[in-house]
Amino acid sequence: MQLAQFDVKIAFLNGNLTKDVYMTQPKGYEDGSGRVCKLQKALYGLKQSARCWNQKFVQCLRDFNLKTSEADPCVFTSDDDGERLILAIYIDNGLVASTYERKIDEILEHLAAKIEITVTPLSLFLGMEIKRFPDGSLFASQTRYAERVIERFRMEDAHTVAIPADQHQDLSLRDPKNDEKAINAPYKEAVGSLLYLAMVTRPDIAYAVKAVNQYAKSPNKQHWNAVKRIIKYIKGTIDYGIKFKRTESNLSLVAFSDADFAGDKQTRKSTSGLVIKLGDAPIVWSSQKQRSVALSTTESEYIAATQTTKELISQ
Repeated sequence: MQLAQFDVKIAFLNGNLTKDVYMTQPKGYEDGSGRVCKLQKALYGLKQSARCWNQKFVQCLRDFNLKTSEADPCVFTSDDDGERLILAIYIDNGLVASTYERKIDEILEHLAAKIEITVTPLSLFLGMEIKRFPDGSLFASQTRYAERVIERFRMEDAHTVAIPADQHQDLSLRDPKNDEKAINAPYKEAVGSLLYLAMVTRPDIAYAVKAVNQYAKSPNKQHWNAVKRIIKYIKGTIDYGIKFKRTESNLSLVAFSDADFAGDKQTRKSTSGLVIKLGDAPIVWSSQKQRSVALSTTESEYIAATQTTKELISQ
């Protein structure tokens, strides 16, 4: 599988307006007539700019016989004569994959003829570092992003830990000694930074981040200490990521699900966990509290299995 990435220059300015929009004359260009400007193209700052750009880009891809994926509107595919092409876009950042390098060159030339793009070697995409090895395998990680998280929250000199959460600590129980809010701690910022890691390349911290995220509205000292523990773990495992191995055989999806029983001592709700792997690499994972209170371990396991099945159907 060949890969390439591209960036669209001033993406929103490519959008075509479907309705008349007027603006006041820019500073330095006023002619004193009181006249206004009629926009010929979308501008940054217009409410409809993002949609206009999306419509423009989607039409460019349809002209190349690419179809929108039913599972994700930002993924487009084509399979002409067995030559598969996959394109993913996030605002103005694009990623193209195909088994034939010629197909990648063709779609990039097609886009360059309609919009201004910059094609660069694939190395960093949306904060995710992608390395390709001679054997054809890929390794996705967020080492640089993790380093910035550690520096941002001043944990450079902290000792590392072996696991991201203390299995003997129950964050749901209120401790009068630690019930003082962590007012001066950037709790939400830290949890948000960790969430991006947990969602993209670090399934190993999904449960721990889920646990601290529940207390973002009213965190106390023990919650903040739990957040710092995750960052300490990240520091010790900063090079961790996901490896996608090259294989000649057909890849298959393998799913795992699990659940505890009444793990939350306040609500008595259980937590579901799931991992879906494509070959040896995890592509979907989740750790979330169940919406209803299970009456038995069997029921909580069935709820987790149901959630996993829904994820499999959507893949």
